[in-house]
Formats: sequence, C-alpha cells, structure tokens
Amino acid sequence: MANEKILVVDDDKNICELLRLYLVKEGFAVTLAYDGKTALQEFDKLHPDMVLLDADLSSANGTGAVHRRFPERTFNVGIAEQNLVCVAAGLASYGFKPYITSFTPFATRRVCDQLAISVLYADLNVKVIGTDPGIAAELNGGTHMSMEDIGREFSGRDHSTIVYSLKTMERDMKNDQHLRETVDDIIKNVKA
Repeated sequence: MANEKILVVDDDKNICELLRLYLVKEGFAVTLAYDGKTALQEFDKLHPDMVLLDADLSSANGTGAVHRRFPERTFNVGIAEQNLVCVAAGLASYGFKPYITSFTPFATRRVCDQLAISVLYADLNVKVIGTDPGIAAELNGGTHMSMEDIGREFSGRDHSTIVYSLKTMERDMKNDQHLRETVDDIIKNVKA
C-alpha cells in the first residue's frame, strides 16, 4: 500500500481531515480537494485507464463534473446497480481501473452477489464508492439507508481494501486518542 494514492474530495474540510488521518494511518498517500475544480485538476493527473461508472446518480453524487470533463472515461448505466458492477468487472478484465459510485446501500447490499462473484472471486481491481451512508439519505426512506457494515464481509482478502468501515473506525477510535479527539471535535462542530 505504500505507493497507493487516494484523492479525498469533500467541501467539508473536517471530513477531509478525518479521512486523511485515517488513510495516512493505513499507509496511503492522501491528496485533499475541497471543491470540484481542484478535484478535476487532480483527477486529470491520474492514469487514462481509470474510468468512472454511475447508476444514474451523477447529480446527487457530485460526479457530473467528471462526466462533463472526461466523457470518454465515464459511463452512466442507469438505475441498474447489478449491471454497474458487471460492466465494471468487464472493464477491469481488460485492464481498465473502474470506480463505481452509487448510494451506499445500492453500491454494496444490492450488488453483493455481483461483487462476490464478478469482482472478488475473479480477483479484479474494481473500486466501490458508496455515498450517503448510514442514515444520511433518510428523506428517501428505508431502502436508501444502510446500517450494516458489509465492509467486514470482504475485508481480509489480499486484493481488497476497505477504505472506510464503521466497525473498523470504531475500533480504531478506541485505540487512538488523537483520532477519537478529532472525531469528537468534528461532531461538536457539526452540532454547533
């Protein structure tokens, strides 16, 4: 992991800093971007074999700017998350580095079989980005909320890296005073 780089993009600097602390501790080189323009500049530096796949949520997930800037490297498969994973697996089998994005329950729970068989069993390099985790999408109802932590189901495989897992974060917070204080500060700022 020493050479692996991660670009963290969020307009909330506290969230970026929290993720940076966690990812650096896990051995990643982290670049932060607080707005779409900076994120696109950083993305432009990445290898041309990276592709982004959406499930008709580019507006909600904030990836519309990537679609506009790199139309040849982005795909919208529509509201079909299982197909999203299978298309990404196919692209990965041809040497591309696909990133798929959807709301967390759709990018994880709804596609468990496709992730397990088409990606993990085949040992393919597909990155899954779940947005609106937990109860963040409460206005959309229970089908859009993901309380469970399936990150644990796939962790431990040599080729899998779970970037953010609630259970892992909770465990790490118990053992890392600085991380716990940082999270406490962020929670205080959010409540203020």
